[in-house]
Amino acid sequence: MRVFRVSLPVTLGAWSSLRTQDVGVEGQFNAPPGVETWCGKAYKNTTSSFDPGGRMTPPPKSSKPLFNLRVYPQMSIYLSDETTATLIIDASLSYTQGTEYCAPPSSPDGYISSSDIKVQLSILHADTKEVITSNKDIPFNTTGNELPIPLSAFPPRFKPYPVLITTSTPHCGKTFTANTTITNLPVRTDGGSTSRIDNLHSGLQFRNTTTTPATWQPIFPYSFYVNWGDYLANSKENITKFIDNGYNIIHPTPDGGNNPWDWKQFNDFLDIIEERGMWLMYDMRWTFKNLTSVAEQVNRFKARKSVLLWYTGDEPDGQGDAFNSTVLADGVIKSIDPYHPNSLVLNCLNYYYGEYAAGADIIMADPYPIGQNATFSTLWYTPCNATYGDCGCDDCEGNFRDVSTRMDTLQKYQSWVGGGPKSFWGVPQAFGGSEYWSRPPTAMEEVVMAMLFVNHNAKGIVAWNFPTTEELTRVTGALARTLTTVEVTGLLLGAKTVAVVTSGSDELDAASWRVGNNMLVSVVYMGKLETPAEVVVKIQKNAKRIQQVWPVGEETKWKSDGFGLKKEGLRAMEVALLVVELDG
Repeated sequence: MRVFRVSLPVTLGAWSSLRTQDVGVEGQFNAPPGVETWCGKAYKNTTSSFDPGGRMTPPPKSSKPLFNLRVYPQMSIYLSDETTATLIIDASLSYTQGTEYCAPPSSPDGYISSSDIKVQLSILHADTKEVITSNKDIPFNTTGNELPIPLSAFPPRFKPYPVLITTSTPHCGKTFTANTTITNLPVRTDGGSTSRIDNLHSGLQFRNTTTTPATWQPIFPYSFYVNWGDYLANSKENITKFIDNGYNIIHPTPDGGNNPWDWKQFNDFLDIIEERGMWLMYDMRWTFKNLTSVAEQVNRFKARKSVLLWYTGDEPDGQGDAFNSTVLADGVIKSIDPYHPNSLVLNCLNYYYGEYAAGADIIMADPYPIGQNATFSTLWYTPCNATYGDCGCDDCEGNFRDVSTRMDTLQKYQSWVGGGPKSFWGVPQAFGGSEYWSRPPTAMEEVVMAMLFVNHNAKGIVAWNFPTTEELTRVTGALARTLTTVEVTGLLLGAKTVAVVTSGSDELDAASWRVGNNMLVSVVYMGKLETPAEVVVKIQKNAKRIQQVWPVGEETKWKSDGFGLKKEGLRAMEVALLVVELDG
């Protein structure tokens, strides 16, 4: 997205309570007075480098395994017409998170290692200690256990219910506890939409009120940030053209200032997209630090049926916004509208992740590696490294792996922070020819970046920026139509993302999603030259049927190879998306 330079504020937040684990962060805001920074680093050739600090470091490692008990609701919210909620419970071994436990005397090292041992759980109201359910067994050293509980124990209200889970591991006299919340809201009667996050699989759902009864449906958002003032404002033709491309949401970017829109124009715009069934991602990038304005905007639009989610901080880590800025905005939003999640985008590889990410349910990442010099700033004429310079893609190498590295790294940081899970989305580069980027991506480069985001657990794609080139408009529209089909979305959001082992090239990246006997397999070849080698994607099951859904209209050359898929040779930057029916 657009890069805006600001002087680093000196306002600090106290966030020791943010971390449930002992995670280190090196330093604080370290910029000397008057030095402009990005991601905490000086970037002008008139200033010297210094250590920006803010780096997350791994939690300390225990010499012995720890019992890590964690609980969270599968759905971020439930509604009063639902009867059952599901708690997701992890009762795993860890060397960095959890509490020391005891074990049977017969264990040689005094510690449990068998996953056959059961852990017995009780679920209570945390405030009253009233038992909701008890004597529930789950296997020891497992994650993702699903425990249904009755929503009748949580009468509808706008305040979340605190929930306590208690257990003791076998042969221990010690009680282990974990906390979470469950939100059971009244069904809306004001005509507004409702959306939520499936915390188990990280995807977004919306409540479809056109069915009887209303049902929850998964949605994989694919879209762009779209210029408001010089493209969408007062142009029904441009709005219609954008929708016709095949995207399912729209993210208008406000022009700036305390009044982001002409309210009548924006309401007219909403009327058009609602008539066409398009979802809205509402952007408060310029105003999210003005909590009065946030409240006014959320109240103004919360009952529009097109609202899918809110968006606040636009690269707050890069700009060095106050730590609590995103959290305060998130609190205001949720106090007014608990029916939609909130999002923000982070630009830095490692700069106060925990502090800024605390202010949203959905974390977006925007590394832009195409046409960019990763080691020398073509804008500021300085080197770029861990302590100095801005090359447009923070701590990047200038290749496709910047996308997968950024996604993996941010999710790793989230696991260090602890607390509840978050959903992650990708922001592929779809621009160039200015600032740090000498050219826009080609169509093939765009698809590689988008699918690398997906392979590394992105549950939504919102590219920067529209209007873009005709080539990118065509290919992103086609990819959006593919990823948002009922079949593909159902697989992408109905299972956890699993990295798949490949052979035949070091430039392969593959992932799979399995629901029943159907599996979605995504294969991305990052090589800039074609390869004649036989490549194998090891899915560990025999494929009865292979349907290629991307590239569209091509007969697949992928074949079953016992417990894998194989293909002779790959074109440069080839991407394949396959729906595979497995042998039972």
